[in-house]
This record gives sequence, structure tokens and C-alpha cells, in this order.
Amino acid sequence: VTISVGLIGMIVIAIYSSWNAILRSAKAGAEATANAQRERIARRSIEEALGSVMMFQANLPHYAFIGDSTSLSLVSHLPPTFPGSRVFGHQPVRRVTFRMEGAIGQAGRLLMEQSMLLAPTNSGAGTYTNILSTNVSAFLLEYWDASVSDFVTEWANTNDLPRIVRMSMAFGHQGSMGKNVEATASVVG
Repeated sequence: VTISVGLIGMIVIAIYSSWNAILRSAKAGAEATANAQRERIARRSIEEALGSVMMFQANLPHYAFIGDSTSLSLVSHLPPTFPGSRVFGHQPVRRVTFRMEGAIGQAGRLLMEQSMLLAPTNSGAGTYTNILSTNVSAFLLEYWDASVSDFVTEWANTNDLPRIVRMSMAFGHQGSMGKNVEATASVVG
């Protein structure tokens, strides 16, 4: 009887250990899938905004292209499928700003702010802010500057558009459960 109770105890422990391992791997898989989806949506949003960017030389204060290493603000003619389009109705031309929020060296949030370029008087239309992604440990934008034939981290020429924008993103943070941060880069031109 003692031996059979001991065997049953070992079987229960083995089943519990297997079940616990399955739950941990399912959680890790779901987290990886969610991060990949967030990264895909963030990249697509930035690429769509850059792909339909607008510049109107006669009204540069409203149409200026402003970019540095961690933020980008531009005016774009956005498709109806762009995140947040329902908020603005039939106003496809909007100022879109992408920026990081959080402390340096820690995982933060990638935010996308949209506002109508020409809002009707007393409409109450404000800025719509959307969290594109959380747990972003790095977000870097670089702009191709033809005058130096290299990428720069700040676009100072607000009345001109860069030919190429390189975007790098990383999710997670170093040392969280022994995971390494992997950065991915893409080029929009």
C-alpha cells in the first residue's frame, strides 16, 4: 500500500510538472505573438503615414515634416483603414505624430497622435492618441540626408522630405526572465 501510494504521488507530481510546463510555454507563446502583432501594426502605421506624406510649400507651419531619433511628426493623406480613422470621419488629411513615452533604458510605450489639419471652428475636435505598442525598449528613426550621403538622427530640413527613413524597434527589456532584446529594422522610401 505504501509503495502504491508513493507511485501515485510520483505520477501526480509528474502530471502537475507537465501541466505547469505547458501553461508556461503557452503564456510565453501568447506574449511573443502579441509582441509580433504589436510590432507589425506599429510598423504598418508608420509606413502608411510615410507612404502618403504631404507637403505644401505655401503653408509650411501646418505641413512641416519634423523628425528626430525618437519622434516623427508629419501630415499625411491617410486611408480609411488607418487606425483611428473613424474618429475623424471624412478628414483623411491629418497630422500624425509617433513618439516614445517612458524613461530611457526602460521599456516604454509607442504612441501615435492624430489631429485634423483643418478643423472646423468650434468643432471640439482635438487630438486622438492611440497606444501603438507597449513594452518597447527601443525606437529609433534615421533619415537619409543626401548632402552627407548618410543617415542622420534628426531631420532639420522641415520644408523638405527625406528620401528614405530607417526605423528600428525592439521589444522587452534586457534581463527580463533571461530574455535578450532583439531589434528589427526596416526602410521606408
